[in-house]
Parts: sequence; structure tokens; C-alpha cells
Amino acid sequence: MLRVLKIHPKVPERPQVDEVWAVSARRLRIWVTPEDQPPYRPYLILVLDMTNERIVGQALADHPPDAEAIFNALQQAIRKPAPGGGKARRPTSLLIEEAEWAEALAPTLAKLGIVIEVTGLPITDEFAREISQMMNDDQPESPGLLDIEGVTPEYAAHLFSAAAAFYRAEPWLYFSSDEPIAIRVPSSAPQEQFVSVMGMGGTEYGVAIYREWGDFLKIYLQEGDTPEDLLSEAGQLTVMFDDVSLLPINDSEAVEAYGWEIADQDAYPLFMVFHRGGDHVRRPTRQELELIEATLLATTRIAEDMAEEGDDAEQTFDMQLTLNTFAGQRDVTVRSPAGDLPVEARSAVGFDWDDDEEDDEDDDWAPPDMRITERSMAQLARAMGAEPLINDPKLEHAQELMYEAFESGNLVQRIRLAHKALSISPNCADAWVLLAEEEADTLGRRLEYYRRGVEAGERALGRDLFAEVEGHFWSVLETRPYMRARFGVVTALLELNRTDEAIAECREMLRLNPNDNQGVRYILLNTLMNAGHDDEARELIRQYEDEASPYWTYTSALLTFRAGGKSKQADKLLRQALKFNKHVPDYLTGRKRIPAQSPDYVEFGGEDEAIEYARAYLNHWRRTPGALEWLKATAK
Repeated sequence: MLRVLKIHPKVPERPQVDEVWAVSARRLRIWVTPEDQPPYRPYLILVLDMTNERIVGQALADHPPDAEAIFNALQQAIRKPAPGGGKARRPTSLLIEEAEWAEALAPTLAKLGIVIEVTGLPITDEFAREISQMMNDDQPESPGLLDIEGVTPEYAAHLFSAAAAFYRAEPWLYFSSDEPIAIRVPSSAPQEQFVSVMGMGGTEYGVAIYREWGDFLKIYLQEGDTPEDLLSEAGQLTVMFDDVSLLPINDSEAVEAYGWEIADQDAYPLFMVFHRGGDHVRRPTRQELELIEATLLATTRIAEDMAEEGDDAEQTFDMQLTLNTFAGQRDVTVRSPAGDLPVEARSAVGFDWDDDEEDDEDDDWAPPDMRITERSMAQLARAMGAEPLINDPKLEHAQELMYEAFESGNLVQRIRLAHKALSISPNCADAWVLLAEEEADTLGRRLEYYRRGVEAGERALGRDLFAEVEGHFWSVLETRPYMRARFGVVTALLELNRTDEAIAECREMLRLNPNDNQGVRYILLNTLMNAGHDDEARELIRQYEDEASPYWTYTSALLTFRAGGKSKQADKLLRQALKFNKHVPDYLTGRKRIPAQSPDYVEFGGEDEAIEYARAYLNHWRRTPGALEWLKATAK
């Protein structure tokens, strides 16, 4: 215990006046979320002039203040009162709440002629509430779980345990958010709900429950111009997992008070309902929580069974389960797949889920389109006496229009120029590429446009030139529109889950251009691993053995570990990978959450590069038994 505190030697004595001051501390009802530290609720230390009813001092602390912190705040108030607090002075008496603080401060304050009295200070609660509300932009606090009618501490504890078991079972290893499960609770209920598991991408973890199949299809197809358009009026039941700052203050305090189960520091569950209209979000009713409870229990059971079955786990099932809910045993039915998904009709036009009005001033900015540099390259080649390999004036005119389109910052103008280019020359592959990027409204239409771009490029190049430059594509300017269209075909096929076709396209592109200026090898490597073609993935890595990116170094180590477990060779490869980028393990092991948005730029060896690798390869590491434990141990 701190018994004696010394006044700062440079602080002269202030005049003493017959005033009563008070000093106390309160934990604010806000969260502070430092980038590289756990979130916390700060403490407000207030020094009040009770005689004249004004604040003479205040300070914030990131942990429960001790007597020394209280003394420092008091000394600052004496030396230099807060604005509006009056002149520098000492009070004759001080009210203080904590007997421990009073005992530690008494000897020093007695030398200044300040008498201490221990008493409660409820007025501080009011100040803390007002300051918390102001720091929360005057937004009302969300109600806690125990504020819901019919929810007791015992029932909330059961919900938190079900959520913790769900999180530990990692159902996102077996189901993506685009592959819902149908659940009927209870088995005799007339209607199914549709469960979407989040977490496969490593950015957001949780589960969403849709009351109607059409409600899920709205999200899947992205039928709307804004996120609000995708919400149903009935509401989407949701459990989200994140750090403690996700929770309303009442819930975080209840977790501390009752010891509700938490699976991980990033696995605090928030039970919400998102719906159209109003504020778009509310807390569930007790009846809705019972549906969430059954969903968590059922999904956990299925994931645990799949984990036991390993590679033999069936993704297709129709079964009845008996669950031990808080209210007793309940029979439910679950099946997968839940319905036919019209992937080709899925929207190709996305929108910003994290739209922020403060960022509007940057909305018109976009990085320059590097395709326009090819015009200068072609002009320079002509000036040096090089003859164009394609002698087609109409195609040359159409390509000039496309350079104008690439330079334009206006979407309508770019699309108009692309159509005009095609009216001049149907062999203009870049026009089809731009229309695929910016006019196609569905994934199916996007693939169609890219394929028409490939056909246009083949006609423009002709058989003889095609054969002549084979193995040197891209280094010849005239081949680039064709290669862009083929690259688009690859990405579109992957969006449509047509993996085998995408692999074949990648191999053909690498045959035409082994130098791989477009980075096709990165797509092919990940696609091969997704398809379980580890031997082919190893062969691709050997083909580009000088590659030093995490996609090669870390994946090479992982493939070696998969083949023979921990070994000298696997350890050597992993240590080499760590030298190239030390940040990758943080995002693969979950020490840091993968951001929802991709970075604008990627620095070689930097954290952004690690994020992008983890975004693509997280599940390969997760699904390799023992790999993450090996990575943690080696990185440590």
C-alpha cells in the first residue's frame, strides 16, 4: 500500500480557501480499441469543487486507478484547474470514496492542511454517464441480454456455452456462407429456416438464420443497390463473434459478474436481429433466442461429426438430431444442401458494405488504369521503326477508342466507348473485357463477355501470328487484350465454382506465356490446393522455384508438412518463409483478425502481403492436422 506521497518539488504552495473538494473515479461506458492491444473501458478520474459546483480536474486511466493516480489528478487540479475551474488554490477538505486511497493520501494532504473525509459520491455517476454518452456520439446504449424479457442469467449462461462450443467446433471449415443448411425446429414445425455459417474467409465469424429461402437468395444474388435492400422485413437472426468491444456494456459486465463461457478473446458472442426499416438492428426475443440456441447446438454437432470423419465427411445429408436445450430435449431436422443456388444469376455488381459518408470525398479517386501505357509503348515502337503485327485499320481505330475509355473517369462514357469500339471492329477484345468488368450484371453474363473477348482476340491475332508468338505472349503488345480476356475467363469460372475448367485455362495461359506477367501461377496454385491436387501444386512450385512471395514459401512448407509431417525439410522451408515475411503467422493462427477489406497496396515482406496470403490460404492451413500448431511453435 502507498503510505506517503510527495508533492512535486517544483510546485509552489497554492493559497488555501475554505472549499470542499471531492475526488473519485468511474469506469466509463465506452470501449477504447487500440490497434495492437486488447480493447478496454477507460476510467475517468474527476476532481470536483463541491462548494462552487464545478469541475476543477479530470484525467483518464486505462486501468483501475490507484492512490498515486488519484493524487496526481488532485495535484494537477491544485496547480492548474481545468477550464472554468477558477484560480489555482487548495481546498480545506477533500471528500474521497475509497478508504484505501484516503489512508495512503492522508499523511501528505495533512501537511497541506487538507482534511480527508471518506464518503460516497453518487454525483460522479451522473458525470460519468454524461461523458460516456457524449463520447458515444449521444447514441443510446444497446440493451443487454438480460434486458430481454424472459432471459435469466442461467439461460444466458447456456446460450454463451452453446456459442462457445460452436466457435470451438469451427463449422466454417466445412460450410461457407454461400452454402446454407436447412433446419426445422422442432422437427414437426411447418417451416424450415436456413442457416449460413460465416468464418471461412477468416474475417467475420458467426451464423445467420434466414426465415425464408427467398431472404437468403436476396443476399446470395445481391438483389439491391444498398445493404438495406437485402434485409428482410421478418428479420435475419445473427450471432457474431469478436472481441469484447462487440458487446453492449451490460453484456460485458454480466460476463464478468456471472462468468459466462467464452471460447477465445475474439469469440464474445453478440445475439442480434437485422431487419429492414427503422434502425435495422434489435435484440432477439426469447423465442428467437431459442431458435438461435437450437441452431448453434445442431451446427456444432454436425461440425464435430465431420471433424471425426475427416476427408470422408459427407457434405450432403438429411438427418434428425436430438438436442439438449435449456428447456429440455428437442428433436430437429437438418439437411444440406438447403436448395438450388443459381450461381450464374448472381450479381456481378457489388456495393460497399462499409460505406462511410466521411469517405465520400475519396469516392471519385481511382488509381490510373495501367492499360493506357500500352498506347505510348506502341507509339514508341512505331517511332523506332517497328511494324505492327496486326494490320487492321478498323481494329486500330477501335483500340484507340478503348485507350480513351481507359483514361475516362466516367463509367457511362467508358461503356459507351466500348460499344462504339465493337461497332467499328468486332475483333476488339479489350472492349469485351471492359464490358465484362463494368456492364455485366450477373456472373454468367460476365463469363459470356470474357469468352467473346477471347474469341475476338483469336480472330485479331490469326492462326499464324498465334503460333509464331506462342511462349512469348504478353511481351508482344498485340497479344495483351487477348490475354486479359483469358484472365477474365479464369476469374469468372472460379466465381462460378467451375474449378476444373479454371485449372485448364490457367495451364493454357502459362503455356502461352511462361513468364506469367499476369500472375496466373498464384491463382493456379491456390486452385490446385482447393481441388486437393497437392502433387500438381508441388510441381507448379518447382516450375517457379525462384519465387519468394509467401504464396510460394509458406505454401511450399505447408505441402511438405502435409506429405510427411514435421521434418527437417519442412522446418527448413518454414524458417525460410519466416525470413521473407514474419507477419504471416499472426494472421494464420488468429493472433490478428484478417481485415474485411483488402489493402490498396501490398508491400513485399510487409503486413499487407501477409494479410493477403492469409486471406487466400487460411483454410489450407486450418484443414491440415497439426499445421497451425507447428507454425505457432516454429514462429515462436
